[in-house]
Amino acid sequence: MNKNQFEGKLNQVTGDAKIWLGHLTDNSKTAYSGTADKLKGNIQEDLGDAQAKFEKAKNAFETKTEEINNDIQTKWNKFTNEDVKEINGSFETFAAKIKDKYNKSQDEAHTQIREFMSKF
Repeated sequence: MNKNQFEGKLNQVTGDAKIWLGHLTDNSKTAYSGTADKLKGNIQEDLGDAQAKFEKAKNAFETKTEEINNDIQTKWNKFTNEDVKEINGSFETFAAKIKDKYNKSQDEAHTQIREFMSKF
């Protein structure tokens, strides 16, 4: 649970308490304030949920990127870590590296990359 999720839930509970107290004491200002707190809490929690989803997706992407980079170095063992960093998702850079390191034609390099990427 991230900060926004926690604070959102806390604001919702605070809002519920104010609404209850406002109805109990027949104080519409307190009840209105509770409704505002509850709404603020819902928005904060939704923001926190979106942040959590983003972090999860970011971590999955980073893990997948690392996995792909490791697989590249396994398949093309002449590639150095620096070569893989230079590729950085560029199809053309990837093809140029294969051409240079393995004496392949442009078409052969493209075919190898397509075959390799088809498993992801």
